[in-house]
Amino acid sequence: MKTDKKNSHPSKAGSGVYRKGKEKKELILKEAINLFSLVGPSEFSVRSLANRLGTKTSSIQHYFPSRTDLMCAIVEYYQELRKPYEDDFFELTFSNDVERLDAYINFILKSQIRSGIYIYYALLAEAVTSTPELIKSIKKGFSDHLNRACGILEPLTPQLTKEQRMNRAVFIVSAADGLKPFEPSNPDIMPDVGKHQLMSDAHTYLRQIALMP
Repeated sequence: MKTDKKNSHPSKAGSGVYRKGKEKKELILKEAINLFSLVGPSEFSVRSLANRLGTKTSSIQHYFPSRTDLMCAIVEYYQELRKPYEDDFFELTFSNDVERLDAYINFILKSQIRSGIYIYYALLAEAVTSTPELIKSIKKGFSDHLNRACGILEPLTPQLTKEQRMNRAVFIVSAADGLKPFEPSNPDIMPDVGKHQLMSDAHTYLRQIALMP
């Protein structure tokens, strides 16, 4: 019985094409994230990304048919990046509620969760004029974290309603994002002594917000 050499390994050939396609899609997404973090939502487009990559818009649209598809993919990327760090933190136990709050503030100031917060809020700011799919993706990405943050605040702020507590959690997380210069991964921004002092001031500021009447 003869073997058709041309078609003897179709799965192997197919897997190679799939691998190359997956690698290209990941490259596009990586550059989309970099571009979005540089220019923000107002100047982010498929065309600007194509210019950055030196390719045609149709090459990008093969993997991400629209700008919204790209932005949803960015949100999903940060959901996956953030989740393991969140899960590890929220499984820790503390001796009292204030200690847990202090640990949480340190967590959002220093940990990997902050890597996607700028993009999240930029997307959220745009969501008013965006599509239902993007809004849904944004809400899914951060609702779990904010609910957990509300759980930390609840025993310390019994005077607040659920909505007020959620608004405070959002403010604390977004305020932490404004403190990007104190991120340990940016060591050249200021001398260590000054940086540590400002980090301490940032912690005090967020703690005051959390506990204010």
